[in-house]
Amino acid sequence: MLQPNGSSAIRAHPSATFMVIAPSSAPRIHARTCTLRIAICISGKPKVLVQPRMREHLRAVLRPLIDSGSTVCTDTYLHLQGWLRCRSSSDPCERVLRSAAEELQARSLVIYRGRSRLHIGTHSLATPQICLTMCLGGKRFGSNRQPCTSAGYETAVKLRGCLRQIEEAEAAAGVAYQFVLRLRPDIEHLRSLPAAAEWRCLRPDTAYVMIVLPPPHKTKCYPGHARLGKRQALTVETPNLFVDDNLALLPRHAAQTYFSIADGFEQCVRTTRVNELCQKRWEWPECRVTQALASAGGLRVAELPSTVDGFAIIDCMWRQRPNQTNKTCKWQRRANANRHISERRLLHKQPFLSTRLNVSSFAPDNLASCR
Repeated sequence: MLQPNGSSAIRAHPSATFMVIAPSSAPRIHARTCTLRIAICISGKPKVLVQPRMREHLRAVLRPLIDSGSTVCTDTYLHLQGWLRCRSSSDPCERVLRSAAEELQARSLVIYRGRSRLHIGTHSLATPQICLTMCLGGKRFGSNRQPCTSAGYETAVKLRGCLRQIEEAEAAAGVAYQFVLRLRPDIEHLRSLPAAAEWRCLRPDTAYVMIVLPPPHKTKCYPGHARLGKRQALTVETPNLFVDDNLALLPRHAAQTYFSIADGFEQCVRTTRVNELCQKRWEWPECRVTQALASAGGLRVAELPSTVDGFAIIDCMWRQRPNQTNKTCKWQRRANANRHISERRLLHKQPFLSTRLNVSSFAPDNLASCR
């Protein structure tokens, strides 16, 4: 059953068309036995998620939470970019994504069709205007510099849609989630998430992301040797701190600002720096995450335990059929680019997209005393 476009559950820009697969059951947040409530938002391009092996790996990553019994309640929301031909419930791509949602025990699936155009005044930024100093020898790219940046807006729209569904579930239940976990559908984790018992002891002032680069460091893409790793968490306001935007585990109040980044884009994120956070990375999409977490107030940031020792972004080997614009993912591989692979030695000892993962742990410094 499809809800009509413009559903109150999703408030994306009208140019971002989507369809919502109606949930078959109420959120688990309603359960009276819950002592820990966690919302899981999986957002991004589905690509490798259409393959069973990737879905089984994600289930293994989440297993300590979803198999922990009735006291830990998780609700999974999928917000995915659709293919060009994903236009109705009869199309194969929609059926594949529906099957993926069922395997991941998601209570809803939102498929976004087309691109989210950012409109500011009379200007329409259809593609990200990225004018950055990045990893390419200080070269700048993006010839038409705009007063407002749109890099990362499409991702932010999906996160905001997920937040709206989280808020509606909380309003219906009269109780809030304690944590929100944001995952991408194409990242391989070296280990599973920590056991549910540790989550009950988490400090409410700490956010977790996949990569933290503490200063001083060079302006490079993901230099593994400079990562924070298992060292003590740093305050988000640390000048020139790099916080990536791939994964996040957030206390509920921090999720409110993190998942509302799209609002800032629509009010105009200036291409000129307005504070000392991010430094040369001001126009990077990751800087929007840093700014959002800093606005939450008093947050520390650490690296997510399941990826701190190793991760990889999974790419598709595409199979293009003649006279068709739609692609199918024939098989997957770990991305070869150095910036997409962390700790190659550890990760490559593990079977590809393994479902037998060792359980990770939060650092003792990030746990409060449990009562």
